[in-house]
Amino acid sequence: MSSTTPKYPLGVCIGKFYPPHAGHLYLMQFARLASTRLVIFVCERGDRIETPSGERRAAWVRAAFPTADVRMVIDTYDQDDSALWARLTVDWLNGVVPDAVFTSESYGDNYARCLTELAEGAKTCAHVAVDRARIAWPVCGTDVRAAPLHPRFWSLIPRLGEGDRAADLIRSDLHVTSLLPPYLRAYYALRVILVGAESTGKSTLAARLAEKFGTRWVHEYGRDATEAKIAAGDVETVVNNDSAAPTCAWKSADFVEIAQAQTAMERAAAAAEDTRRVLVCDTDSLATIIWHERYMAPDVFMNGTGELGDEFCAAAARLEAIATQHADEGHPDHTVYLVPDVKKVPFVQDGTRDGEQIRERMYERFLAELDARNKEYVVLHGDTYDARVDEAVAVIERKLDELSRLPGQSESS
Repeated sequence: MSSTTPKYPLGVCIGKFYPPHAGHLYLMQFARLASTRLVIFVCERGDRIETPSGERRAAWVRAAFPTADVRMVIDTYDQDDSALWARLTVDWLNGVVPDAVFTSESYGDNYARCLTELAEGAKTCAHVAVDRARIAWPVCGTDVRAAPLHPRFWSLIPRLGEGDRAADLIRSDLHVTSLLPPYLRAYYALRVILVGAESTGKSTLAARLAEKFGTRWVHEYGRDATEAKIAAGDVETVVNNDSAAPTCAWKSADFVEIAQAQTAMERAAAAAEDTRRVLVCDTDSLATIIWHERYMAPDVFMNGTGELGDEFCAAAARLEAIATQHADEGHPDHTVYLVPDVKKVPFVQDGTRDGEQIRERMYERFLAELDARNKEYVVLHGDTYDARVDEAVAVIERKLDELSRLPGQSESS
């Protein structure tokens, strides 16, 4: 649309927006430009669990359009009863009939007619149909839910024709460059997280996997923190430590900082334009829980028993909260952990490592924690680093195929 003056005093968008993809944002931006006041109703079915939830979808829309009145409503109604939906809309608007409804659906004409009837001659509610044929934004929520990692949804989209202000604004203001906006890219990205004992090739593997899949990888912030402590001389002597590397003088608060920084880096990378369906992470906040235990409660780590001080317990609670929030940021079925076995790859000292003697215990502890939390994981057993890369690539390709198949599409087609 070319005019910058709103045509309608009160506009309404209503739908499941399940999930709110680029086509939905275009509809809402179009409505925002045409309305002095815009109300967006995000509907969640009350008789089933929806992933992502209605509250999360409403939060995404609210963040995208902070000047709109975004409301999440529980939908237990007949989807095809336009008269009912018109009455509900007026009730939700405290008796006010909107001046326009904006949809990309065929029901819009009848919905607007029913709203006009409720106005009893006081006004006419217009139906503004926006990209009903899905030409500008060829995407629908059903397909995104069925195959969120289909390459079509992640590919860069060409610019629309000159003068399409709504399209220009969602690109410039909301950074939409594909059919999935940044928040959906972050939510649906396949997160491949490497965890385990020291010197098992995790960082090298992360870099090689990112190169293979043409995507980003998130490095280990804990290593940065370790190197900084060593450079500052913040180390301590440990009796019977056979390692040639110094042991850092850790505090529980250090691990909270590490978990926060690691999660922030992952969050930013997940939404980035150059994250191509897969995000490779060299550790995460869940792993930090185990490293905290290993350094700050060694008796508990090694034997399962021992006293835990107040400082440790307070930090452990904060770490658990960080890990819980982190796990909730992505789709629950879109994370897989890769755990390199310790038996076939020799320990290599790089000047920062101090855990050669407990690699086996560290490996076992990670597997136990992943099992306890019901996380999907695969152990990499290859005899060489190359073999482990091949194993990891096969795991990722299987997941991508599973999550990229549109209805009616055969496997690997």
